[in-house]
Amino acid sequence: MLKHLALIAVLLAVVLSPLPVCGQANDHRTGSSVAVDADSLTTVAQNTAPATDSGNSDHPAPHVSVVNAPPLVAAPAPRTIFDTISWAANLVLTILAYVGIMFAWQTLKRIHQQATFTEAAAHAALEGSKAAQDAAKAAQGAAQAAQEAARAAQEGARAALEASKAALEGANATSLYAQAHINAERPWVLISIEPSREQKNHFKVMATNRGRTPAKLFASSDRIGLAVDETYLPKTPEYASKESSALPAPIILLPGESTIIQPFGREDVKWVCKTAESLRRVELWQDRIFIYGKVIYRDLISPDGTNTHESDWCCRYIHGENSSDLVIAGPPGYNKHT
Repeated sequence: MLKHLALIAVLLAVVLSPLPVCGQANDHRTGSSVAVDADSLTTVAQNTAPATDSGNSDHPAPHVSVVNAPPLVAAPAPRTIFDTISWAANLVLTILAYVGIMFAWQTLKRIHQQATFTEAAAHAALEGSKAAQDAAKAAQGAAQAAQEAARAAQEGARAALEASKAALEGANATSLYAQAHINAERPWVLISIEPSREQKNHFKVMATNRGRTPAKLFASSDRIGLAVDETYLPKTPEYASKESSALPAPIILLPGESTIIQPFGREDVKWVCKTAESLRRVELWQDRIFIYGKVIYRDLISPDGTNTHESDWCCRYIHGENSSDLVIAGPPGYNKHT
């Protein structure tokens, strides 16, 4: 601020200083003459020789030279109203010029500061952009690494799944082999029909152990009923009791041995039919007699209560005029083995 005040004072001093006015001896523009003071003239001293004989003509007469005096400086002309107005105008213009210069200087300074700030901001933005680009590259690298890890984990999981499948298949194969070996060694009780050698038109339902180990028969169920054909039988065998009837005494069947589980003959038809009309329908083959049942057993190698097996069977009686027969028949659900 002090610097600005000092500069304004210098400008004011320059503007307020009076202009010199030079006078001349003769102003040709105005035609006026300037008076010269006679006292200002300078008389050059006479050159006289020392006193000699007056009659000596060798010495010249004294010589006098007159030199014009320098022109006098005229007094400054008085300041007029026009000079004052011009001076004031110059002062105002000088102040305005200074103010404009200072304003322009301040503006340029602010522009420089703004440019510096903008350059710094742009540099910071560039650095931030570079940092963001580096971070993006790092994130992309991390994403690629994560993707590779996920792919490796997926491959590992797939390999583990394949190994698990192979192990499961191996276990299944081992289990099937073990089960096949057990099935090959376990007892198998199969049902067959044999005619009686003692009585004509008399038959025996036989249970035979076709396995390689002994079988223990401990329960059985059976039922005799009338139906037009197999399609009229219930979908699942129906017995008088849901639970199988226990045998009076368990029957042990060695491999190849048989036992009678149900006898049936021509003389049994009457008590099955119960009425003459029912008997007539059987004789005319309008109704048929079905005998079905099941036998429950276990192998002797396993502990009691485990590895229980069941054989279901179904037979159809064929009534002839003079002879009859008993054959295996019925739906698949009536003839199964477990």
